[in-house]
Amino acid sequence: MEKRVNYLIDQFKKEFQDAPSDIFSSPGRIELCGNHTDHNNGKVLVSSIDLNILAAVRKREDNLISFISEGFDKIVVDLNELSIKNLSIEDKEKVLIELFKLLKFNSKCANLKFLNSKA
Repeated sequence: MEKRVNYLIDQFKKEFQDAPSDIFSSPGRIELCGNHTDHNNGKVLVSSIDLNILAAVRKREDNLISFISEGFDKIVVDLNELSIKNLSIEDKEKVLIELFKLLKFNSKCANLKFLNSKA
């Protein structure tokens, strides 16, 4: 995995002219039984797999979020364009819905670089 992390850092530096402050890894999983029942407090039988997703991040000061993932167009979201101004952060559901609306319809976004694992 070290080779993939180094590649991710290099790609991040090329895009944002600076190194990421943090690297995150999310392990892969497969749902063997009960797919989507967990959303309704149901039981799911899951197993981990030997794949993961890596993300490199760095804080910005301009209220932009850039999402870059290999094989996809870059997305930039301007948090100043959110239509739900002055909403408390506790109302996360509305904030996330509004953010995903921007992601779907906006062509620009925060400094995140994703690298999918290759088996």
